[in-house]
Amino acid sequence: MAKTASTGWRFIRYYTRDPAYCRKGPPRLLLGVMAPILVASTLALIGSGIALAVTGPAPEFLVRVHVVSFLFWLATIAVHVFAYVRRVPQLIAEDWRRRTDRQKRGKPEPLGRRMRVAVNIAVLVLAAFAAVLLLPTAAPWEGWRGQAVTGPGVLAVAVCIVTAIAVLLMRR
Repeated sequence: MAKTASTGWRFIRYYTRDPAYCRKGPPRLLLGVMAPILVASTLALIGSGIALAVTGPAPEFLVRVHVVSFLFWLATIAVHVFAYVRRVPQLIAEDWRRRTDRQKRGKPEPLGRRMRVAVNIAVLVLAAFAAVLLLPTAAPWEGWRGQAVTGPGVLAVAVCIVTAIAVLLMRR
């Protein structure tokens, strides 16, 4: 949710013509087109997952919604990850380099960086807490553990691999 909120903030600031956000330019066309699908599939995946945690594996409709939303999410997140994976090390290095330069000059850290780190840590702690709280709901799912992975899941993984290779080849 933190990632969705921060991306939504950048989206709003760019399209309301904030100069600081406009300098970076528009989002990439493919990623901009896929963004609503990624957000919708993420919400459907999380929502159906919570519903299944409450009800167990019995409602076939919820299981199908969860699987289909996962397949859409997996395909779109794969494209998203492969579009940005090369930039991440550079962004991290720049962020830490600027931090070191500020420390050498005796300047304080900007509030934005502290807030970003704090929000990410808070989200991770809340997610871990939620996972521990949901452990008792795992019992009805024990029978699913030994099932073979077949069908659309295998197809989705194959599509993700082909998409990733296509994105990498297009970038060269």
